[in-house]
Amino acid sequence: MQKMMEAHQNEWWTTMGKMQLIFRQATDRLFQEQKIDADQRHNYFMSVTERENIHGILTAENNSRHTLAFLRHLEGITLSNWRVARNFIDMNGSEVDREAQDLMDNLRDVKIPSKLRASSIIRYKQPWVDPAGIHLDTHRGERALRRRVWGHAELERQLNRFLRMRDLKMLQ
Repeated sequence: MQKMMEAHQNEWWTTMGKMQLIFRQATDRLFQEQKIDADQRHNYFMSVTERENIHGILTAENNSRHTLAFLRHLEGITLSNWRVARNFIDMNGSEVDREAQDLMDNLRDVKIPSKLRASSIIRYKQPWVDPAGIHLDTHRGERALRRRVWGHAELERQLNRFLRMRDLKMLQ
């Protein structure tokens, strides 16, 4: 059953990559013919993560009052296990989707910092550990979050609850 699910998932990723390429080519043509504007074109190039950030951070009111951004930069990511890598970076099949990655880099390095106070942003570098990708023993984001909320009892309680729930999900 697991192998069949994996085969179907791989087939979906291949199909999605082909569909995405077709949509992007059509969108580029419409843009060149001035039938759509740059924002409409961008809609077909952005990742789900970018869309979530636009709605949750970039266009939200008073975002600095309710937003902490953890901006992770993966170090040494390899595609030797691309099925794992696609959970962390945008890919088309077994290849990196360079356009989507460039948009994500711009979101991380330019757009989000332009909308949030520096005190609302925690940057960290995360080493890539083959073949699993990110390993809990090396995950720096959790440590950065713990330092940030240290001394705030309610935040510590919520963070510990979240981490326990996450750990339970990882064990399943």
